[in-house]
Formats: sequence, C-alpha cells, structure tokens
Amino acid sequence: MIKKILIISVLLIFLLPGYTGAEEKVAGQEIKEIIITGNTRTDEEIIRQQLPFAKGDLWQESYGPWAIRRLRELDIFAHEPLRVLAEPLEGHGCRVVVRVADPFFVYKDPIEFAFTTTLGLLFRQLSLNLYNPLGSGQNLYLNANWSPNYSYGAGLSSPLGAGAISLQGSYYRSDRTFTNTAYTSSGFRGNLAYAYWWNEDLRQSLSLGYHSLKLAGQEQNIINPGLSLDYGGSFNGSLSLDLGFPLGDRMFWRARGTASRSFSDFIVVGRAGFASAPTPENFQFGAGSFSSLPLRGESNMTLAQAYVLGTGEYHLHLWDMVVPVFFLDGGWLWEEGTQARGIINLGGGAAVYTPLGIPVRLDAAINPITLDWNWNIGFGHTY
Repeated sequence: MIKKILIISVLLIFLLPGYTGAEEKVAGQEIKEIIITGNTRTDEEIIRQQLPFAKGDLWQESYGPWAIRRLRELDIFAHEPLRVLAEPLEGHGCRVVVRVADPFFVYKDPIEFAFTTTLGLLFRQLSLNLYNPLGSGQNLYLNANWSPNYSYGAGLSSPLGAGAISLQGSYYRSDRTFTNTAYTSSGFRGNLAYAYWWNEDLRQSLSLGYHSLKLAGQEQNIINPGLSLDYGGSFNGSLSLDLGFPLGDRMFWRARGTASRSFSDFIVVGRAGFASAPTPENFQFGAGSFSSLPLRGESNMTLAQAYVLGTGEYHLHLWDMVVPVFFLDGGWLWEEGTQARGIINLGGGAAVYTPLGIPVRLDAAINPITLDWNWNIGFGHTY
C-alpha cells in the first residue's frame, strides 16, 4: 500500500508541472492553425472577421475573452457552446479552436422562447427575432406592443468588419408621469449604431438617432448623435455622451456614467449624470421607483437635470431558488431650477430563480423620512 502511494506521489510531482508547463507554453506561441467548428449555416468568414488574431500571430491569453465578446455582440449564436481554446502543437506553435453553435431561426432556447412569449402576450406585447436566416450574420427584430402606450417597430443588425451595426425604428405613444405631472408623447424614433470591442474589456459604440414626435401638442424634430464606452474588467462601468440638435432650436447635451462591482453577495452601484439647461422634458433623466435610476421607495418618478445616486444590495444565499435581498438606495437629484434634493430609501424582498436562471423579484421599499413607500414584482434584478 505504501509503495502504491509513493508511486502515485512521484507521478503527480512529474505530471502536474508538465501539464502546467504545456498551458504556459501556449502564450507567446505562433498560431499555426485556426479551426472553426459548430457553424452549420453561418459563413466561416463572418466568424474569422471577429477574431482579434490571425494565423501567424503570437497567442495571447486576452485573445480568448476578446473573441468571445465580439462573437456575442453579433447575437447570432446559441448561448452554449461558445468557446475559444488554444492548444499546443507538437514541436512548437499552437492551434486555436473556435466552437460555436447556430441557433434555430426564431429562438436560441425553446423553453426560454415559450416562456417569454407567453409572458409577453399576457401584457399585450410580442417580440419576434429571426436569427441569421441567410447565414451571413443578419438578424431581424420585430416588436409590437398594443397596450395604450403602444409601440410598433423593427430592427436589423449585421456584422461590419470586426464590429456590429444595428438599425432600429418604431412608432410609439408614451404616457409618463413625473411628480404628478403627465407628459404624453407620440411619433417616430430611429437609431443607427455601431459597436466595436477594442480589447477584451473595452467596448465602444457610436450612434445616430432621429426623433420626430409631439410632446404635449408641440412638435419636435431632433437629431441625436452619441458615443458610449463600456468597461467589463475588474468592475463594470459605462460612460456616455449624447448631443441633441432640435431643428430650429438650441442644442442640448447629456453626460452620464455608471460603475458597479460585486463583492461576493454584496453589489455596489454608483450613478451620475448631467443634462444642459435647454434639455427638453422627454430627454431629461427620469429618476425614482424601479426605473433605470432606481430610488425604489419613491412611489412617484421625478424629472432630474442632474443626479448622483448610489445603491448597495445584499443577497443572502440560504437556498438555491429563493434568495432574500436587502438594499439601500440614496443620493441627490437636481430638478430644473432647484437646489439638490437628498433622498434615501430602505428595502428588501426576495429573488426567486426560475429553471432558466431568470430571477423573479418581489421588492418593497420605504423612504424613512417621508414614509412614502413602493413595491414591485417583475423579472430581473432591479438595481
């Protein structure tokens, strides 16, 4: 018995360093071969254009996640498998294997498709996506919402070089209430955007929007170019700047940023933004309730010309499916022509995870100063 243990120990001493050495030797080795597998109808050249490396380059560890993020940007492959692996070759050099999977024309996962479609119909809306029907990387998106706040639109995305381009347009009507004041708008909005991953962590997006609408009976025609940067390394962050050029009126601009980081079960999010003085109401920031600028204890949303907000949320993982949640929202809002108004909210709830991994959230929050409170049930996290 002791002899067997000694033999196994000696084998481990020699074999394990050899395995680690083989992995280390891949970095810096010349790429001798690139193999693409799993694409049943996608043109192989579409995939090769997204790879940040070519035959003859020296392999770098950053190439794997960089290539995967570019391929995911196209939105034409199934969730699994999507792999970029470097394998050492005998002698010298390495081989890179890119594994993808083409989804069905109208869904990536049949259970997810049935679940989300059924849920959408209950709320009088339907989304239909045609994933890469021609095999050349183009997607077609059709959306319809026939509620009182209707929206009917279509979109198209396509590879363009090492990036992805998208075009969207919709006719809509929207009723929004901010601090008990209703803002009704209707019309057309369109957007053209191009996204490009500079490296494995940094994504750039250029956009050009056009809005032709009526707001409270007044017509608007606005050209809206924008630039955004997204970072996904040691933390997640985004910065964006967009300009508004109303035809026959003064230019306006908006700048905003978000940073978030997870520390095990604790999530911290910081947000800040500023809009110039002549920004129209429908382009100002809507903060409060369970919106994109969450102050979850506020029952009413408010328009803000500037904001600095922070969120801390703790997930207590006692069980697999049901996770208790506790959170704190707070910060300052600068409404047009007023001084900063401080707000703090406390709340809690639960996240129930479906078999698809999608959390269903039930939350309630309160402003301890005004005793205003609010609750919400919906899909996805609300921070």
